[in-house]
Amino acid sequence: MPSQTATYSEADLIRGTPVLERHRADPIAFMREILGVGYVWPLMETLASSVRDNRRTAVAGCHDSSKTFTAAALAWWWVCCFQPAKVIITSPKEEQLKAVFWADLRTLYHESRVPLGGDMLALEWRSAFPDTAIYGMTARKDTGGEGSSGMQGYKSPRLLLIMDEAVGIDRAFFDSAKGLLGAKGCRWLALANPTNPNCGFRDCWRHDSGWNTINISAFDTPNILAGEDVNPYTPNTIWLEEMRKDPGEGTPGWDSRVLGRFPTAGINTLISIADLDGACERPPVSVPRHEQQETFVGVDLAGEGDDYSVIAVVRNDALVELEWFQQPDLTRVADRAIEMASAWGIPKADAWKVSVDKTGFGQGAFNYMGRVGWYVNGEDFGSNPMREDRYYNRRTELWAGVRDWLRSDARLKGIKPNWRQRLESDLCGCTVEKRPKKGVTVFNLEKKEFMKKRLGHSPDHGDALSLAVAWRTRSPALYHPSDLLEAKYASHEENPRIATTHPEDRDHPGHAAFVRKHRDFYEEREPLDTGFYGE
Repeated sequence: MPSQTATYSEADLIRGTPVLERHRADPIAFMREILGVGYVWPLMETLASSVRDNRRTAVAGCHDSSKTFTAAALAWWWVCCFQPAKVIITSPKEEQLKAVFWADLRTLYHESRVPLGGDMLALEWRSAFPDTAIYGMTARKDTGGEGSSGMQGYKSPRLLLIMDEAVGIDRAFFDSAKGLLGAKGCRWLALANPTNPNCGFRDCWRHDSGWNTINISAFDTPNILAGEDVNPYTPNTIWLEEMRKDPGEGTPGWDSRVLGRFPTAGINTLISIADLDGACERPPVSVPRHEQQETFVGVDLAGEGDDYSVIAVVRNDALVELEWFQQPDLTRVADRAIEMASAWGIPKADAWKVSVDKTGFGQGAFNYMGRVGWYVNGEDFGSNPMREDRYYNRRTELWAGVRDWLRSDARLKGIKPNWRQRLESDLCGCTVEKRPKKGVTVFNLEKKEFMKKRLGHSPDHGDALSLAVAWRTRSPALYHPSDLLEAKYASHEENPRIATTHPEDRDHPGHAAFVRKHRDFYEEREPLDTGFYGE
């Protein structure tokens, strides 16, 4: 904690004095000599140096790793040494901002060796110097408007934006915050305990993100290194042994709270980053043209708004096309899906290889495709699953099918980086819960609207991929107008488009060849893993 022994006077904190000139290049000296911070350990110096030298710094730290306290000290360094200057501190919740970050900021203010002056308010510090202040606000989409638009009035050529508990901040807020930091002298610091592997904060660790990233493990903190208590504010050996027992080594809780790194799967995660990584290590298989090419298409449709209609094409277990666009005219989306299916060798007679979400907006496109002779497989996400003893609805079953496909057969090596990013964002962000249904406990995927609110976007790419591999969890369910029903049963040779809405119908003559090819899968294969992360 800061010492109250003063060496300098408040007058020393004037722009251009030798004291400030020296401390601009040495934030740790500022902490010690101006704020009176008595104990600074190496990773605090690493964090401070990164903010000084890099425009963007992201810190994923273990429990009680002094990251918030260090960030609060850097906020004072910034407004004292770079006047005029502003600091904006954001957090997902106001009570969290007040109780943690602002409490550290206030402690440093009141116990500083040199009086910092100005007015310290509930979530604002006003300096006597013009255009110099610290502001605290919640990082919500409704903060003064949409995204970070409510912060546009706080622009400064010397702005430090600090995102505390950044795992809880929407990706949309990360994207919109970039507009605040155009000036060369601006800095951006994001910090959190990395509990969620699918969030905007996690994106900072992408190789092309432009962020300087720091991970703080409990094994790098003073008490663990020394084997005794030398700092009362960082983890100690007693806490470490408790964590070994619960949650235990190798668990998501251990990874995030002890090692300071993102777990490959969050609590109750259906699809882990490790599942996707494994699929991205398997290269596509080259199949000679004269041999069977298995191609399937998934179409997830969206109406007006910020959601996307997405078309995914899977060929021989490789993702060969992933296209998304905002198009309120769903007949045009349907036409594009037919065009892509045809381009990849799917004839109209095999339209069942195209799976369409016929829920809500998708019903119109589904009907339209049938009217033009493309009798595609219509999936109702809210309908009963094939395995009612395991899943709550069809959508949960479809996403579980994606998980099993990623673990066993998917060959995604070499896919485009933006495809990988979209899929990881959707697939690895979904969660499941246990719910009772018909006397048994089954798994239920988080509702799409809840995922959109939590992730900051709709999981449209994940839904499209689940439709592209829908055949893995059922035999094709085909669309048939009523005027084709008699012809369907009268002559399978003339009309091979038969309806197969239940597993027991899978030997229907119209898709006998398909069933023969995949008989082992349908009749003998069980899911690779009936458990979910966090189960």
